[in-house]
Amino acid sequence: MNSFLHFSGERGIASRECPQTFLLGAEQGEVKMSRISEFAAGSERAHSREAIARDFPTHFLRLLYNRTMRLLPMLAYYFWWHYTLAIEDLVANYFNLAGWLANFFSLNNLTKNIFAPWRRLGEQYPDHFSFGDFFSALIVNTLMRIVGLIIRLIVIVIGLVAMIASLFLFVGALAAWLILPIVVVALFILGFCLIVA
Repeated sequence: MNSFLHFSGERGIASRECPQTFLLGAEQGEVKMSRISEFAAGSERAHSREAIARDFPTHFLRLLYNRTMRLLPMLAYYFWWHYTLAIEDLVANYFNLAGWLANFFSLNNLTKNIFAPWRRLGEQYPDHFSFGDFFSALIVNTLMRIVGLIIRLIVIVIGLVAMIASLFLFVGALAAWLILPIVVVALFILGFCLIVA
């Protein structure tokens, strides 16, 4: 049989048909309560430590089911984002970083002008043939080109090392991103098994 709670006044006063008191800010009203007797009969058992320990898995699974039914659409959307849009953003970020490193070290320009004289330093060849002036200018220009080649090669190697390091960083981040949901689910299942045990 259904029981009723009657409320009056500003805060509300519950009748003695129910062990609970509800505070309402409205005027006189009536709240229909079902299964009050069942709740009252099971109150002592619910407060028993042995009963709580015995009924915990059942109550937890029921609560988990109710929560899961609400979380399933959100989890489905999260996994879709995690394995599609997020990976696309991660790949795009890596290519942006690689492009920035290539521009920072000017790899394209250094490769094209790898044999150019260092800072365009050099000697002009004489207009009229002179054995001494010609070989003097040749030696200076050759040395400047060798210096430019060495410095450009050093910068190119540093840029390539930075790009390779960014590639390894990207691969590690991608692998971690792919296995992260599996690790979270595995830890959740492990924790649940420990709770039940």
